[in-house]
Amino acid sequence: MRASEQIALQAQLLDEVDAAVILVGQSGGEGIVRYWSAGAQRLYGYTSEEAVGRQLVDLVMTENGGAVAAAHTAGVLAGETIEDEAEVRDKHGRVFPVDVRIRPVPSAVGLGPGLVVAVSVDVSARREAEAAAARHTEGQQEIVSLGRLALRDGCTQALFEAAVNAASRVLSSDCAVLLERAPDTKAMTVAAGVGWGPERAGERIAHKGPSVLEKVLRGDGMSIIDDWEAQARCTPPPLAARGIRSSVAVLVGDQSAPLGVLAIHYTRPGAVPTDCAPFLDALANVLADAMHSRDVQGRMRHLALHDELTDLPNRTLFLDRVGHALLRTDRDPRPSAVFVVDLDHFKLVNDGLGHEAGDELLRKVAPRLSGAIRKQDTLARLGGDEFAVLCEQIPSEAAATRIASKMASALEEPIGLGADEHVISASIGIAISSPGSCAADLLRDADSAMFQAKQAGRGGFEVFDREMHERVLGRVRTESALRTALAGEEIHLHYQPLISLQDGAIVGAEALARWRHAEWGPVSPAEFIAVAEESGLIHSLGAQMLRRAGRECVGWQAHPGFAGVAVNVSTRQLLNPDEVARTVREMIAAEGLQPDFLTIEITESVLIEQLEAARNALEALGEIGVRLSLDDFGTGYSSLSYLANLNFHSVKIDRMLIEKIVTSPKAEALAAAIIRMGHALGQQVIAEGVETLEQATRLRELDCDIAQGFYFAMPVVPEAFAALLGGGPPSWAHLFAEPAQPVRGASRSRRIPSSV
Repeated sequence: MRASEQIALQAQLLDEVDAAVILVGQSGGEGIVRYWSAGAQRLYGYTSEEAVGRQLVDLVMTENGGAVAAAHTAGVLAGETIEDEAEVRDKHGRVFPVDVRIRPVPSAVGLGPGLVVAVSVDVSARREAEAAAARHTEGQQEIVSLGRLALRDGCTQALFEAAVNAASRVLSSDCAVLLERAPDTKAMTVAAGVGWGPERAGERIAHKGPSVLEKVLRGDGMSIIDDWEAQARCTPPPLAARGIRSSVAVLVGDQSAPLGVLAIHYTRPGAVPTDCAPFLDALANVLADAMHSRDVQGRMRHLALHDELTDLPNRTLFLDRVGHALLRTDRDPRPSAVFVVDLDHFKLVNDGLGHEAGDELLRKVAPRLSGAIRKQDTLARLGGDEFAVLCEQIPSEAAATRIASKMASALEEPIGLGADEHVISASIGIAISSPGSCAADLLRDADSAMFQAKQAGRGGFEVFDREMHERVLGRVRTESALRTALAGEEIHLHYQPLISLQDGAIVGAEALARWRHAEWGPVSPAEFIAVAEESGLIHSLGAQMLRRAGRECVGWQAHPGFAGVAVNVSTRQLLNPDEVARTVREMIAAEGLQPDFLTIEITESVLIEQLEAARNALEALGEIGVRLSLDDFGTGYSSLSYLANLNFHSVKIDRMLIEKIVTSPKAEALAAAIIRMGHALGQQVIAEGVETLEQATRLRELDCDIAQGFYFAMPVVPEAFAALLGGGPPSWAHLFAEPAQPVRGASRSRRIPSSV
């Protein structure tokens, strides 16, 4: 009884142990279970009744564990004690690791030969802790390595591939993929992956149900699927549909602005490591930073090479593409053509409707021009209202002109700007490449041809040719010589008298720039002033002429009846409202000139092209006290509002009207209307370009105030002009022997004190 009680107590104590204690009979080599402890039941799931009498291998060993069990049995039967780790399975099929100790039961115990006792303990928690520690260490090392890689320029794709490989390796997955979100859509594209062929990189992912991005966003940035087969209405992602049972996906980027998803897949259910979140979050942060950096750099590169308003290539990118096109002509003899397209009278829209309307017009013109060229051609915006087009492999000059005609036709349809519609035209210059052409020269030549198209009347096109090339070279030579002349103050002033049509007296003079080159002789003002305008030298030239006029005419202030000298200023000078005013103030102070002795002449076209800048400049000059005159009135886009709203003291009738005043009733009527209008506004009226007695007589009859032209006197040097002022009766004195008889329709107006 004591022995039985002792055995029962030992059995009870043995059942309290967590370890599985199993007695196996091996005398016949069958490995039949003879004893099955309560610990074994807890570990393997079988009751003692289910286990005793069955082979141990069938109960707990995996498919690959039979050979290991046989080796262990042989060793134990030889008297060895075996200690090892083994993979086992329980009643429900779960596979897990155990520490096992197997030893023979001594025959002295009296239970018979061939008995083996096996004690096994579940070590899956220890294994998982060790694996988690290893994952943590390896994961940290991978994050550091990926961080270094992210700092290198231009290696974003390499970083993507390294990150996916690191995720798969650290988390022991069967498949991993980085999906990047396409801009402004929910579509996903494969950025990198491991576990399938590399040809899938770049593949666009289509989802039949909710996308993986939506799943991740619903999971607050991470989604874990323990078993896809247990998901009632979800299927594995298309890329992971090959036997995938469990997955984890983490968001790359912010939930408000997702950039992509990093997904890890397993072929086993419940295989997602429970501690994967910190590593995946760190990995997602590295990827998000890399994507942000790449996108920012991409935007910066795009902005550096594209026009912000129209998103077209800018000058830098356009020249680069022209250069590459010229290199390709080595393989294809067909030339390339460059077009410069400049919108006509764009300033009218900008100044009349505002810069926003001007910007809207440019945005609407761009697709019009793009639709007129081939898909492989390049349309760029050079700046302002100027566009450029590159057409490669042009078969002939005629083909280039047809393209220019298509672009011109594309602009004929009215363009809506707000509630109004506007029709706009363009002047187009064409340059066709030849062997040895370079991008900058080709663009320059097209620009020169465009300038010629504008000069020819706007709305057309010109092809750059040899003659035009010579003109360009001539402008370059003139510019170089003009710089030298300005440095040496070689530009001089001649003065043309302004004659009162009341009594024939010289009441003023216009200062006209003249240049005599040492080798070329006299250079036409029309030529060198145009070059000065294009090159920007007009600022130096204009300032020099103002200062010289002040020095040379200061002594004429004392001459009775002489009202002063007029000096022309350029459009470019008026762009800076204070430029001319500052020079005038300095000159007046230096020379002791009376402000109202100086008249500043502004060409009417200046008001058309730069109305606001001109207005500010005129107001600054008016504050000084100088007089203002509107030049070349009566042609182009003459507007009464200029005379009514701007403080002009005089208006000059354009010489083209004066030329026809005797032969054309219309020209005479226009001149008479300008005279009456000027007098009604309290302004003097000056007729320029008077070359005949008949013209002078007719102007006197129309009650014009002042005349200027070759009939009275040519422009002369200062000394000769001083002699005219102090000389005897002039050659035109006979014109004023008798009072003028007004023509029909002309009305006598009150006299304005003589001034220029």
